[in-house]
Amino acid sequence: GGKMQLNSDARVTAIKYETDAGQTQVTLEPEQSFVLTRHLYASSNVFQTHSLSRNLLDAAKPNPPDTWVKFDSTIEDLHDCWLEVSQNESVLGRVSLGSLMGMHRQRKPSIVQVTVRLEPGEYNAKLYHCGNIASQQRFSVTSTGGEIDFVGKVIPGRIDAHITDSLGDPIPCKIELKPLAEGAMLDFGPETAEFAVRNLIYSPDGRIEKELPAGKYAVTISHGPEFDAIFTEINVTSGESTDLSAKLIRTVETPGWVSSDFHSHSTPSGDNTGSQLGRVLNLVCENIEFAPCTEHNRVSTYQPHIDRLGIGQFMSSVSGIELTGIPLPLNHQNAFPLQMKPRTQDGGGPVAGPDLESQIERLALWNDRSEKLLQVNHPDPGWMFYDKDGDGKPDAGHERAFPFMDVMEVHAIDNALSLGPEGKREGAAFHNRIFNWLQLLNQGFHVYGVVNTDAHYNFHGSGWLRNWIQSSTDDPAKIDHMELVHAAKRGRIVMSNGPF
Repeated sequence: GGKMQLNSDARVTAIKYETDAGQTQVTLEPEQSFVLTRHLYASSNVFQTHSLSRNLLDAAKPNPPDTWVKFDSTIEDLHDCWLEVSQNESVLGRVSLGSLMGMHRQRKPSIVQVTVRLEPGEYNAKLYHCGNIASQQRFSVTSTGGEIDFVGKVIPGRIDAHITDSLGDPIPCKIELKPLAEGAMLDFGPETAEFAVRNLIYSPDGRIEKELPAGKYAVTISHGPEFDAIFTEINVTSGESTDLSAKLIRTVETPGWVSSDFHSHSTPSGDNTGSQLGRVLNLVCENIEFAPCTEHNRVSTYQPHIDRLGIGQFMSSVSGIELTGIPLPLNHQNAFPLQMKPRTQDGGGPVAGPDLESQIERLALWNDRSEKLLQVNHPDPGWMFYDKDGDGKPDAGHERAFPFMDVMEVHAIDNALSLGPEGKREGAAFHNRIFNWLQLLNQGFHVYGVVNTDAHYNFHGSGWLRNWIQSSTDDPAKIDHMELVHAAKRGRIVMSNGPF
């Protein structure tokens, strides 16, 4: 017997197993073995999962009875509503009502009903809407069941947003909403989400209809640093629609240059759970005009999302990869464009190499030696160029890889304001990459610099770093990807954390 301990945040769940004797580690002698058995439960919500696990442990024990959850509401999107059940101040589970099977809505009156399974006992239930407690109720469950009948009617307001460019045409935008009431929150969903993330709304065309808890909000509407952001306030009233109309005005002209981010991630990368559609929304709403798809160890594409959202006039992309090997973090490289092969292992991409030099060479020669941009990600320049074995004594570095490097990441770009080989960030010492890159240039290495977000999640993930790349067209729909590759290889790049 034993138990499982979970330590979770918005991104990672760490699982630790502990025996009844408190043992968390196992030492195996020769010919000894250890068996860990795990059970997977298919269920519609966390409460049903607990019920199934109890039945497995004690088959003679009857199933917990159905408990009805009822509340009166005009809320249409029940994914913004969460039911939390606790007992003796211990939270048993929290679940989106929009994901509960068996959910039923009566239109007259507007009663929402769902069922959950709970053991007989005394409980406390809280109903959340967009992160705020809309109602709470104590209730009892007997051997025949129970009922959570929330008091009062939950009536949200809504915003009807119509955001355009200066000519009145649709434009992708990011809307940030901050409640002004003391203690009020706004949380549409996790940073892995798509159109509504935490307190952000991403719109591919500037049109938004969204339910909100009543109250006053500070609003920021933006489309990247080339457009003036709009700062305003709105008052959302229960049961009413609040108009939010605005024009985003371009005040920074960038003729002959397109904004880009060469390094982004989402779920296919395997090291995060961010939606790839959400990544594309984040990119286009920040006015990133060229963004290759660079998931870890597989060739992937953003094109289906671009087509679905109808944003081809605002954003261009190509298939690519981040080939991720060891040692970390030195042996990471992006390459694009690459040929994507659907229904093929890793999308037709190469596998990581046995060492850095072999891996870079393999990636550079992939797809029959096709021309591509090869970017070295977040390197330690001293280790890369002058200390191959990492012993602190100068040597020839990973010299076999040098001819294949086109560009390298040099962020954080603000460290250029305090030049020196070492620095500190949040109390931790680090090698100042941008300073060391400048020293490489002084010593004759022509590897041009780029800055990228390396975004893995969709809450403000993309947009705060960018490269402007020289281009013969300012129209993303007409971008020649190889022209941008050639421009980057020739160093025709403006690196920025905002200003052009």
